[in-house]
Amino acid sequence: MKLKVSWASSRNRRKENQDNLSIGERVAFPEGIEERHISGQVLMDIRENNEVLFAAADGLGGCTNGKYAAARCLESLRESFYSFYNTATETEAEEQTALCEPLHTCTTGESPLPVLRPVSQLLPLRAASLEYEEEAEPAPSRLMAAAMEARDALAETYRYVDGGCTLCAVSVCANGEVEWVSAGDSSIWLLRSGKFTLINPLDNRFYSHKALGLPADPREKSILLNYLGAADADLHTGSFSLHHGDTLVLCTDGVDLEKTLSRFLLKLNGNADQLCAISNASDNATAIVIRCM
Repeated sequence: MKLKVSWASSRNRRKENQDNLSIGERVAFPEGIEERHISGQVLMDIRENNEVLFAAADGLGGCTNGKYAAARCLESLRESFYSFYNTATETEAEEQTALCEPLHTCTTGESPLPVLRPVSQLLPLRAASLEYEEEAEPAPSRLMAAAMEARDALAETYRYVDGGCTLCAVSVCANGEVEWVSAGDSSIWLLRSGKFTLINPLDNRFYSHKALGLPADPREKSILLNYLGAADADLHTGSFSLHHGDTLVLCTDGVDLEKTLSRFLLKLNGNADQLCAISNASDNATAIVIRCM
């Protein structure tokens, strides 16, 4: 699958940029984004049996450690996500053979030597021994496992200090399958056939009231109900398929995409830099635009 990816992050009128972003294994800001404005773009060709991670995080405004929480979150997410295959490969290699009892009895009085037998020959025995055990819960996906690692790392780091961040992240496979995970009010949008769809729920009081059909005050968008760094943070997740011509947008709340939809739609070939340029200038704005070619 071929993707055209652009990214941008602007400090705008804030004293520092508490947003952060991650593009595969190519772009990372482990110490936070220092520049007033950064941007870039790259063409990607995702090969078979491969996955690429894209993520954005927004440090909590007003928190002295917001910037570092966003950086810590994405660093943990990347490290866990890209160490998955290395760990899986090592485990698979270890399970190819197993140390077993000898296949014959030694008649010379010497201790029989153990032999290596293929694990496939032992599977019926293993299955029989587990016959009465309860079924184990399915293991979390690669992205979800990495997000859980990041969530736990932030919960431990900010247990006694002020800090936290939002997160929106997607993993894209070579076959176009997309998995997403989020916490907070950073958003994931899908542009398909000229129509924008919000993929993830936004964890602030405004959208919570709106989802329940209650009166919603736009001023309450700044009141977060869920974020990483809190002891009881929740992770939302889901999946969908990316089609040729689709555009995926990940952005922090400084990019109010609902207000800029009509302007962005006029520039279907626009990039993240242009999207941040028409964002809310009073807040940090970060966007990742992924176009399926």
